[in-house]
Amino acid sequence: MKKILNIAQKTWVYILFAALLLSPTIFVKAQSNAEPPKTIESFKIDNTKEECSFTYNLEEATEWMSNITGIKKNEQTIPMSKCIINIEDGTITIKTALSENDKIAISAEGYQNVTFIVQGEHLFNIAWKHDENTHWKECMIKDCAEKTDVAEHNGGQATCQKKAECEVCSQEYGELGAHNYGSEWKHDETSHWRECQTEGCTAKTEIAVHSGGQATCQKKAECEVCGQEYGELGAHNYGNEWKHDETSHWRECQTEGCTAKTDVAAHSGGQATCQKKAECEVCSQEYGELGAHNYGSEWKHDETSHWRECQTEGCTAKTDVAKHSGGQATCQQKAECEVCNQEYGEFGAHNYGSEWKHDGTSHWRECQTEGCTAKTDVAKHSGGQATYQKKAICSVCKISYGEVKKEDKAAKVATQIKKLDVKVSNLTMKKISEVQAARKAYNALSKKEKDTIKKDVSTLTKAETLIKQNNCGTNVYYRFSNNTLTIFGKGAIKNCFAKTTANMDIKRKVKNRIYKKYIPNVVNIVVEKGVTKIGNGAFACMPKLKTAQVQGNLGMAAFWGCANLEKVTYTNGAGTIGFACFAECKKLKSVAIPEGISAIDKSCFANCKKLKRINLPSTLKTIGENGFYGCTGLRTVTVKGRVTKCKIFAFYKVKNCKIILKTKAAKKSKKVFAKELKQEGNKKVKIK
Repeated sequence: MKKILNIAQKTWVYILFAALLLSPTIFVKAQSNAEPPKTIESFKIDNTKEECSFTYNLEEATEWMSNITGIKKNEQTIPMSKCIINIEDGTITIKTALSENDKIAISAEGYQNVTFIVQGEHLFNIAWKHDENTHWKECMIKDCAEKTDVAEHNGGQATCQKKAECEVCSQEYGELGAHNYGSEWKHDETSHWRECQTEGCTAKTEIAVHSGGQATCQKKAECEVCGQEYGELGAHNYGNEWKHDETSHWRECQTEGCTAKTDVAAHSGGQATCQKKAECEVCSQEYGELGAHNYGSEWKHDETSHWRECQTEGCTAKTDVAKHSGGQATCQQKAECEVCNQEYGEFGAHNYGSEWKHDGTSHWRECQTEGCTAKTDVAKHSGGQATYQKKAICSVCKISYGEVKKEDKAAKVATQIKKLDVKVSNLTMKKISEVQAARKAYNALSKKEKDTIKKDVSTLTKAETLIKQNNCGTNVYYRFSNNTLTIFGKGAIKNCFAKTTANMDIKRKVKNRIYKKYIPNVVNIVVEKGVTKIGNGAFACMPKLKTAQVQGNLGMAAFWGCANLEKVTYTNGAGTIGFACFAECKKLKSVAIPEGISAIDKSCFANCKKLKRINLPSTLKTIGENGFYGCTGLRTVTVKGRVTKCKIFAFYKVKNCKIILKTKAAKKSKKVFAKELKQEGNKKVKIK
């Protein structure tokens, strides 16, 4: 007995010893699902030192850090000798370089493994987060809300008992699936159905009463869906053949030994005629009495009456016999009976229209009935009053007739002169033509006729004088209104000088222009279409000029010294822009050189200091000497065509400017521009 007790005591000692040895393992297993820290306070990568570090919150991470057993990079184990775990400051330092998309996995005893991927400034935990509809991975850096791989749940198979499980994050999502109904039919005495095959589900579908099949008076119907006999015995099988006597008909059951009848009824339907009894529409047996007459819908008629006749063969009975009535007679056709459409009676009166017809002397109204040529109210034109220009208007038919009033030529010319309204502010080619027409008409009068309108001639003379004073070229004139000088006509503006010399005083040369008294007030210039050339010095030295709309050829110094000129709109250009045309226009900001210009003459834009950019047309071939001299604000020159000549000092004193060769043709100009810039020693202008 003692031996047994000793053995038992030893056994318990061994069990306790084993329990002590196993207890850490049991504890680890019990805690193996503990979550590691969810956030990293900060991380730093220094690939020059092949080192990276991760800092955790000590309150959350101390115990976890104490139990770290291994660290892997991209599935490769990093020796713990290269891993420094500093629990005092919550830092894990790994002696390895990190690149984009590198994966770091950390294992700790008693905790779930944590794995994250390096992407830029983020450390994305590979563990999936999810809600009802989507899943994603979150950045572990504290206070960072960045997500990646955001997508809707997908995959899996829902059943009627369980939702689908996402094949990415394993989260159940969506709705329960449909029932899996089997193909075998279940049934009872009155109904049939199919049952769901999913374990634990009692759902049924296609529950319906038995149907189909054919019951006879000897056998129940067999359901055409589930094959089960159901219901009551069938009805009698009545044949299609009708049996009958004088007054009735019926059908008899065809089942052997059955004497049942159905559809027993009196004869009905059919149409009796005045020649034959009705034929029953059910059994085709004649029955009853002869029918009424069958009067047709077609009307028969004579001169005064109409009727309908019985259509039954051999019957001469008539009905609806009556006199013709209704309709409207015209002068061309008798009235048409509204019942039988037969013409009857006499012709009607003429239908004269309200519109007046006419010829040179008379008017009348015509009958509107087709084919009728009758007229009424035929009379001579009358009323109205003829004038010198128009005939009299008939007061009845409103048509002009007769002759115009004999003209008083002198009075007509006087009226023509009185209508003249010619001023400096409103002068146009139309008004000039009106003055010329009035002079021509006056000259055509006889001396006697002229004497009658002497007092009106002064108006004509004044108009002619003003036109002469406003002539500024060959068939070219000006008007001045609202600070705008407008040039119009067909021809060229006069030159203020024939040619220039090196020391010529342009201000003195242009002093006596025809419109000189308006020059101090000119703010805008408009040169209308038809003017072929702006003469030398035509608009030079206008102190208040700000804008100009011009076209045609521009002469020498045309706008020289217009110190306040800012914008020039130039269209229909031709030939060469003259010497110093825009020189000393120090506020000029914008000018568009149109297609058609072939050359820019010497000093054309000299000292236009505000000019920033200019586009050269594809037709331009030559840029003259000093062309853009002193244009210190010029920044871009866009070239569209091939420039073959660029003369010395064309861009002298131009700085920080780009010559942009925009087209294939323009690029052939590169050597020309490069040569000129080299000659003048200009390194500030670049060719692009």
